[in-house]
Amino acid sequence: MTQYPPPCHYAQPPQPAPVKGMSGLGIAALVLGIVALPFSWVPFCGFAAVPVAGVGLVLAVVGFFASNTGGRSGVGVPVAGGVVCLLGILAPVVITGGSLFVFHGSVKEAEQQAAVRRAGQAQDWAAWAATQPATAPAAVDAAYLHQSYRDDESAAHERYKDRDVEITGTVAETSTGPSGQGYVTLAPAPARPGGVQCFFSRDNAAPFPTLRTGQTVRIRGRCEGMSRWNVVVRDCAVMQ
Repeated sequence: MTQYPPPCHYAQPPQPAPVKGMSGLGIAALVLGIVALPFSWVPFCGFAAVPVAGVGLVLAVVGFFASNTGGRSGVGVPVAGGVVCLLGILAPVVITGGSLFVFHGSVKEAEQQAAVRRAGQAQDWAAWAATQPATAPAAVDAAYLHQSYRDDESAAHERYKDRDVEITGTVAETSTGPSGQGYVTLAPAPARPGGVQCFFSRDNAAPFPTLRTGQTVRIRGRCEGMSRWNVVVRDCAVMQ
């Protein structure tokens, strides 16, 4: 009996590993994060991007677990989308919080500087008042008088209200009121609104027509206080 050799068995070639696809939820999360991230860096307005980034973060988390358990797609895209969306949520908090901190510091510094300036003015006033008789008029520069009312109107009222003042300043305007009463405006600075308006009585109006813009004058009158942007002084007379 003829014997035949046993059949040969050939090894099967290795099968290639299945290629994992990209996570659709991860792609959606990445797109939402890319859309939200540029706007999240704008102070205050960046909070409008937080809901968009929040939705993207939820999609990234769901996509990560779905890819990790199902194995059909990689976890790289969900992780990248989650990181971008997380930055879109954290950036507005950091940027806006920092802006508020800087703004608060600037306001506090401005208040401290105003307090120091008012304290200096109070010391100047006290030193001057200690050397003057009770009936003497308050000699004051127009810019100083105007700034005193702008800084603290109540304190300026206590110093100058219903008191005779001698004001030195530069004529910015000459005009006549509705009642025919002439007045001049002494402006403390060209770029600053308002000034000191000096109204002349009929008895003391003789020098008024000779006053010209840009002229430095010394005027005596009774301070009435602040009216809009101007400090009003009545019954004025030009001091020779």
